[in-house]
Amino acid sequence: MGVSSSVMRGNGSGSRNYPPPLYGDPTNGNPSAPPLAYTHAQMQALYMSRGRVDMGFIQSQIAGGMAAPEMQETTTVRNDVNLKKQSLKLRTLEAGEYTLEFMFDSAKPCNILLYFNALETIDDGGNSSILNQKPELNVNSEPLVVYPAELGQTFTTPPFDLSAWSSIESAHQPNSSTYPLIIEIQVHNDGPTQPQKQATFLTFPKHDNTFKVQVLKQKVQVQGQTYELQEIYGMDGSIAAAPKNSSEAAEAKIQASDEVVDGGECIICLSEPRNTTILPCRHMCICLECSDALKKPGSTCPICRTKVESLLQIRVT
Repeated sequence: MGVSSSVMRGNGSGSRNYPPPLYGDPTNGNPSAPPLAYTHAQMQALYMSRGRVDMGFIQSQIAGGMAAPEMQETTTVRNDVNLKKQSLKLRTLEAGEYTLEFMFDSAKPCNILLYFNALETIDDGGNSSILNQKPELNVNSEPLVVYPAELGQTFTTPPFDLSAWSSIESAHQPNSSTYPLIIEIQVHNDGPTQPQKQATFLTFPKHDNTFKVQVLKQKVQVQGQTYELQEIYGMDGSIAAAPKNSSEAAEAKIQASDEVVDGGECIICLSEPRNTTILPCRHMCICLECSDALKKPGSTCPICRTKVESLLQIRVT
């Protein structure tokens, strides 16, 4: 580059003419700052960044131990029951009590259990057990109602009086293992094995003297293993078919050329279907080929600019 690797910048005092500070120098504009020696790597980074302040010292950050993001691949877990959290509605009755309505899907016959002022206990394997701490609302009486295997079913809870609950009982407190209501949908099973189930954790915050329903989290238990569900942003409208290898990638590129739905394109190339999620922000916004551009230290999500820690291929079978 024709620039010394140890150029010194002074504070402007004395008779020696120092070179002007480079744009992007964090001490630029501070005359009381001590002299700074630019290393060759910093000079190169400043030159390549064309004077961008936010990129001026990226090379020194990379040398400090920034790791390149890794690619992960999803493992398919079949969930036979699902509560549609967008369908949750809290309705007020004339007597001042409330009922909660929601829709759910079930691929197998199932039961629905309600736990009010629920205490969640997690064992060493990460699996949850739930205790109903309002015995007067013990609605899980035997025999349990068996709902058929059907999509789009509707469930309404028995009435309960939220206004009689304390604020600690109606609204979940941070770092507490007690929740105002946990709804558990489990596959009906008469055998000794643990049934597959999904738990939805709810709280009822109060705004303008009106209670609202809010989902805190959802967990599923499949084959004795518990997973917490995380929403992937951008999944709707996309074609999520991550190829297993390079030959499948080439074939998928040909097949997908006429199949990309409107709004489901990779935001970088604008031609391939998005099928790769960026972690930890969970934006599914790029295709497999464009994900190579984010496998470099210091890469950020093109949507929210969060640092890319890993990439996740989504496969729908």
